[in-house]
Amino acid sequence: MCNIPFVIASPMQMHCSKWIRHAVLFDIDELEQWMELLSSCYFFSPVYRVSSSHWQVEKTQLWKEYNKYLDWIASQNTIPSLSLRNNFTLLISDVLDDFYAVRAGEDQYFIRARRPVLHMQLFHCFFSFLDQKFHPMAMHEDSFTFGLQLSYPQFYEDPDTGVFHKVLLEDSFSMTSMYRRLAKWLRHHTTPVVIRKGEEKMVAPFRQGKNGRDWRWANVRFAEMMNRI
Repeated sequence: MCNIPFVIASPMQMHCSKWIRHAVLFDIDELEQWMELLSSCYFFSPVYRVSSSHWQVEKTQLWKEYNKYLDWIASQNTIPSLSLRNNFTLLISDVLDDFYAVRAGEDQYFIRARRPVLHMQLFHCFFSFLDQKFHPMAMHEDSFTFGLQLSYPQFYEDPDTGVFHKVLLEDSFSMTSMYRRLAKWLRHHTTPVVIRKGEEKMVAPFRQGKNGRDWRWANVRFAEMMNRI
């Protein structure tokens, strides 16, 4: 008997587009404050297999993994390992019905989203000295990581009806109101990362918390990049 709390189905395509993305580097206390807003939510990995007895990612485990991540960027001159990046590739919603499971073996499943949910992953990018621009989520030999990226779509096509929905305007989607609260919190509790090049200033496509630590210099790989600008 299957006790996993999801519909078991074949893989299906979820048609979402025009994603809004927020990238920010927190310290561990700021992460905890931000995650309090998500206290009612479930976290699922679309990468790892789950079972009927263990199908969600525990928030306590995320604290441990994020501490590892902060240690990594402060001491390592490489991009974080694939396993560490996979640990922060997550789907988030407060409604279980937003998900389904794909059978992958005896009591083994992959969790997938069937309606718009929040997506989380480690943020990485690189700065091109050719066009003098940041390229978010582009893997390059000079790529560096800078915290977490949270994404939410603006448009969704219902696979059953073919109807297009403006997700941010419809509270019928369970995570729309949550997304608005998270975005508002980020605006008030984080600040843009500004980089100076001579007399010029560039605003990076990512932010940092306001707790006082300047992650521009705490992040080894990013600090090296800044010294080259």
